[in-house]
Amino acid sequence: MNKSVWALLIPARRDGTAPPASAILSTRTTLEGDYRFAGVKPGEYMLIGWEEHRGETNPFFNPGFLKSHIGLGALVNVTAGAKIKASAPVVMP
Repeated sequence: MNKSVWALLIPARRDGTAPPASAILSTRTTLEGDYRFAGVKPGEYMLIGWEEHRGETNPFFNPGFLKSHIGLGALVNVTAGAKIKASAPVVMP
């Protein structure tokens, strides 16, 4: 990877609906693709990498965007006190 992308941690929902924007965790990766989320509550999440395109910022807070992209991520199970290493595909808008 030669540029920074967004890493998104989105609560997994079995009913296919998008979670509220306030439940989505996001951070930028380093140029090497490393990222870190701290203080994540235990549960199942979808991990998605997202590359900005044409000056768009934060479309992942849009329920329509989430619904169409959430299935492209990697499922991550977070347990209390655990350190987890995971990777996910980078989604292009």
